[in-house]
Amino acid sequence: MRDPGFRSYLKVFAHLILFSNRRLTSHLAEREDEGIVEVQNRLAESTPDLHERLLTLQFENAARFAILAMSRHARERGAFRGRAAGFFFNNLLDTIAAVLKAEPSAETLALLDD
Repeated sequence: MRDPGFRSYLKVFAHLILFSNRRLTSHLAEREDEGIVEVQNRLAESTPDLHERLLTLQFENAARFAILAMSRHARERGAFRGRAAGFFFNNLLDTIAAVLKAEPSAETLALLDD
């Protein structure tokens, strides 16, 4: 990545988004980003039995985790170049996929308000 402005943006983006009082999904919906909508749709399609409230919360938590990880990673020199960048992104995707695949516990389901 050769855009130092983007690295600077990532460094502060987490603070702007993660510590606001707004849901991340609300912020993302305002952007009307086709990629974000596609991710949400694919997630919903891959988990048809998951309650909508849980689906929204899982997406919110996964997105916040990814933003925080990228913001932290942006502070490293050369973070988005070469094999290290590929490793970072692949590992981040693996981690998020694992989080999204996790079945909700019986305790969580019992506490779910319908």
